[in-house]
Amino acid sequence: MKSSNFRPYMPPLLLMICGIALSWPLWHMGFPPQTDDAKCHVAWFAHFSSQFAAGEWFPRWLPNMNAGLGSPAFFYYPPLASWMSCVFNFIFSTNDLWLAVGRSASAALIASGFAMYAWLQTFVPRRWAFVGALVFLIGPYRNTTDIYVRGALAEHWAFVWLPLMLWATQNLVTQSGNRVRAWCASTALFALLWLTHPPTVIIFAPVVLAFAVFASSTRSAKSHVITAFAVLTSTFGGALLSAIYLLPALGMESLVWMEEMRVGDFSYENAFLTLENARGGFRLQAVSLVSLLLMTTCCFAIVKVARNSNHQMQSRYVNARFWFAVTLVAVFMTTVLSAPLYAMFSPLARIQFPYRWLGVVSVAVAPLVAETLTCWSQRDIEHSMSRAMMKWRICGATCGFIALLWISLQVIYIRKAYPQFALDAPYISYVNWYVKNGAEMPGHRPRDARTLKTDAPALYRKIGKSSPEYELAEVLRGLGKVRVLENTPRRIELEIAHRGAQSVIIRVRQFNFGVWRATSCAKILRVSSSVPDGLILVEVPTSARRVILEMPPTTSEIWGKNLSFMALAIWMVLLCSTWIRSRKS
Repeated sequence: MKSSNFRPYMPPLLLMICGIALSWPLWHMGFPPQTDDAKCHVAWFAHFSSQFAAGEWFPRWLPNMNAGLGSPAFFYYPPLASWMSCVFNFIFSTNDLWLAVGRSASAALIASGFAMYAWLQTFVPRRWAFVGALVFLIGPYRNTTDIYVRGALAEHWAFVWLPLMLWATQNLVTQSGNRVRAWCASTALFALLWLTHPPTVIIFAPVVLAFAVFASSTRSAKSHVITAFAVLTSTFGGALLSAIYLLPALGMESLVWMEEMRVGDFSYENAFLTLENARGGFRLQAVSLVSLLLMTTCCFAIVKVARNSNHQMQSRYVNARFWFAVTLVAVFMTTVLSAPLYAMFSPLARIQFPYRWLGVVSVAVAPLVAETLTCWSQRDIEHSMSRAMMKWRICGATCGFIALLWISLQVIYIRKAYPQFALDAPYISYVNWYVKNGAEMPGHRPRDARTLKTDAPALYRKIGKSSPEYELAEVLRGLGKVRVLENTPRRIELEIAHRGAQSVIIRVRQFNFGVWRATSCAKILRVSSSVPDGLILVEVPTSARRVILEMPPTTSEIWGKNLSFMALAIWMVLLCSTWIRSRKS
């Protein structure tokens, strides 16, 4: 093969090599244990994957979490990151939970780089699209903070879809002949983002809408309206496609302590980037903000200088100006100055951490860098010794220094995140206990499980699977004996042997989540909660010999499933119609 024929494949090949190098710790050592949320994702994966492998494609109730007392986590937490971990665990077949989740995260990092490259190469040369995608991968928030500090697997996977959403939105404007296909792509990507990380939808949907209006700025006012309407409907269509998750998550919030996720450390009011907390726990986020803002400012300055010396760069300048404006707005949203907006628009409060807007800046810096390098490669030679060239060099050197700083930060925090390099023995002991017991995050605790909220370790020791006298079902009051005939997620069948003339109270060691139903011979039995542990209590009359305790699909589950399947059918019809139309033409 001639070198000229191989040249187009060099940027993606180099990107693959860089992606593998950057994600090697994840692939080789697994998901970093000494991070904020790693223990939660690994504990979830341990139980989610076992039920998924058993044929339950969307596990919601995880009966073996909380030391065998059950968890409703996936009624509320988006499932796509866990699905992807299951897929990669099946492909690479490892029994190490940390390694399985780490390889999923590694794949997400590499995939996000290719997604960014695929979008950038539509408007800049491939070599500069490669550099822009690489800058996106080494960004301090997208990489170091999300993976090696927070251990935020779902938000990490969300970065895969963001560049593709911008690409689909760009096609909505520029490819009028394939507008329906572009709309279908945009809708599917919004659905994937809803299923991955809803707070990112709240943050990024306005960016997509603004980009759609900007991309159609040279067209008529009617085109503005059509494009904006297409983006809004694709956002709504994505929500319908993901209603199978969204509707139960929103409709069943009253059954758990979801308000715990909006107070204290989880409240947006305590997560703004200020001078005070920049010296504390948010030090890395503050460094990320300053360095990202400095790099985008330098890139915009370079493009502006290029526009002044060569008017053919006007379109590059306009693009850079848009992304620089997006950066400034996103940075503003991370500061306490934006607090009135969060108070005014309640959905904003659901993002929990305003510094998540740094994810938008991480996306914006990639096209800015790519546009800057394109301008640099097309500069006029006659200006090489001019005063403007000095500005180019200063800004370019600053950007290079910042990139080295980002790589250094990643190395430093990798060493902190893995016990192989810097063991935090008390924290690793806590992580091991957490994963072993499948402990619960705040916000997903059933309402009646008050002991779980106040003293989970004591609850696990007293009535969990590791307790000396553990039995799934037992007679708590009355005379009789109970035997478990079937025990599957969301369904338990019991056989009761009465020894007296009165009804008995059976205690089942699963949390009473509020939708459990007990029947015997088609008759509904009374289900209540033990106080203060919140376990299932069933009153069984003497006439009942077998009791079926099950968690049937709720109304919101049924509606969510039906809406998703209906939306999927309409989506497929639209997509097939574009394919048939293109074949005929």
